[in-house]
Amino acid sequence: MLPDYFDTHHYHVGYYEKGYDIEAVAFQRTADRYWDLFFDFDRYHLKIPDWVREDEKWSYGYKIVTIQKEDVDENNVYRRFVSWLKKHHLIRFP
Repeated sequence: MLPDYFDTHHYHVGYYEKGYDIEAVAFQRTADRYWDLFFDFDRYHLKIPDWVREDEKWSYGYKIVTIQKEDVDENNVYRRFVSWLKKHHLIRFP
């Protein structure tokens, strides 16, 4: 089960290089100092992988990364998202 989130505390992150246009949204938890990053597989017509947990689905997609509040800055969130995309082969480099 997912925690509660602040509706007004969210952060958009995207990968727009090499012809890609892929985004995720991070939301701040209400009960602690963490942000959860969500990715919507359906939006990109991607099959939901077997490793994705159904109980981590929210209206903005599936929780893919958790980040400590102190680490939430533009560069760090971007690097974490790109690393996740590469790890799961959602972006490729020639």
